[in-house]
Amino acid sequence: MSQTHTDAVADSRTTAICVFTPHTGAQADLQHLVLPLVEPSRREPGCLGYDFYQEEGGPLVRVEQWATREAFDVHCAQPRVVEVFEHEILELLDREPEVHVTTPITAADH
Repeated sequence: MSQTHTDAVADSRTTAICVFTPHTGAQADLQHLVLPLVEPSRREPGCLGYDFYQEEGGPLVRVEQWATREAFDVHCAQPRVVEVFEHEILELLDREPEVHVTTPITAADH
């Protein structure tokens, strides 16, 4: 079976899911630190979606979607992202963030 252009584009998408578990009482501080990154990240080339979700009192979940792994890697290397996610955020967390970087799978893959 040949791969169409649409299939090739879909196969290159990257979705990163990251779970941040803040210390008790640090949820608001964590949100204050990360939410200013949303709009600039959404404007980056290749960004298809960049959102945070939280169940009341639970961990903060970041879901970001990129057109390619390369676009995601460029985003991760941005100085503002490095500063927040590799330095500032860690003191607010109970443990290291849980990170999953994924690509789509289809029935044709199996």
